[in-house]
Amino acid sequence: MARTQVWVYALLIVLLVLPVIPGLEGWLRFDKEAILGGQSWRMVTAHFVHLGLSHALVNLVAMAILLAWAWRLLRFYEAGLFLLVSPLFLSLALLLMGIDWYAGLSGMLHGLVVFLLLCSSNLIRNTGLLLLLLKLMWQFQSIQSVTTVSDNPILHEAHWIGAILGAVFFLISTIWQSRP
Repeated sequence: MARTQVWVYALLIVLLVLPVIPGLEGWLRFDKEAILGGQSWRMVTAHFVHLGLSHALVNLVAMAILLAWAWRLLRFYEAGLFLLVSPLFLSLALLLMGIDWYAGLSGMLHGLVVFLLLCSSNLIRNTGLLLLLLKLMWQFQSIQSVTTVSDNPILHEAHWIGAILGAVFFLISTIWQSRP
C-alpha cells in the first residue's frame, strides 16, 4: 500500500471515529439554526460526525471500499478531492432545502459511488447506475416509512444531493482532463 494511501486511511479513521465520543456530536453535526447563527464549521464537520459507533463503522467500511475502488481505477486523488469539496456543497444544498439537521457520510458516499461508476467500464457503469437509481427511487417512495440509523431518521435527501454532486464532479473532472 502506498504511503499516501496509508495516510488517507489513517486520517479517515480519526475523522470518522473521533466524533463518536459522547458530547462532540452535538457540536459538530449539521444544525441549520446553529449554522445560520455563525457556527459555519458545522457545514464541514457534519459529514464526519456519526450517530453512534455502528453508524461510524458502516461508513468507515464503505469509505475504505470506495477508496480502494478509486485506487484501482487510478482515480484516488480525484476521489480525495471530491471528499474535500463535497461537504460544503452538500451542506449548502441542505441549507437551501431547509433541512434542520444532518450527520454522517452517506451523502458524500453516494456522490463518490456515482463518480466512480461514471469512471468505470460500460457494463459496470450502466448496471451500477441502474441499481443506484432503483435504490434512490425506492427510498423516495418509502420516505414516509420508518428507516433509521441509531434510532434517528435517515435523511434520504442527502443521498440524492450526493449522487447529483458526484455526477457534476465527474463532468467537471472530464472537462478539466480534456483541456489542452
